[in-house]
This record gives sequence, structure tokens and C-alpha cells, in this order.
Amino acid sequence: MFQDVSEFLTPDCTEEERAIAAKRFLLGQPVDIPDGAVLRTCLGAAQLTDLVSGEQSLEAMMQEDAALLAKLALMARQFDHLTSHTL
Repeated sequence: MFQDVSEFLTPDCTEEERAIAAKRFLLGQPVDIPDGAVLRTCLGAAQLTDLVSGEQSLEAMMQEDAALLAKLALMARQFDHLTSHTL
């Protein structure tokens, strides 16, 4: 998720999808749970400080979370194509 994969998307992707694919995100490690696994996202100390101090709004953080989920969904849709490249 930290890599810009926009150049590896299929040619029919939109500019909006390419912009999302170019964003870099950090995720927590996968966590095994009964019947599967989950990826956890976290609020780090720096983000919490920014939120409490008012340097970044909750709305802005939620928009970043939405972008992260959009990239995850895009990469899932493009999985076969993306794995055909050496990233």
C-alpha cells in the first residue's frame, strides 16, 4: 500500500483511480481471526497529536481513511493484473 502503483493499472482505469493508486498508505500487520484475517488500520501518536491540537480535522482524517479503503478496493479489483508485474 505504500507503493505508487498507478503506472501498473489496466489502461481503462480513470484518472481518479490512478490518483488513488499513486497515494502512499501505511497499514498495520494482518491479524488472524477465526475464519479469516483482517488488516488493521491505526491512529498513530502523530495523527492523534494533530487531531487533538487541531492541526488536522477529523473530517480530513476520515477522507484519508476513505482514500485508503478506495485504494485497497482498487488493488483488489486489479489484483490479477498487478501481480503480473514486478512491482
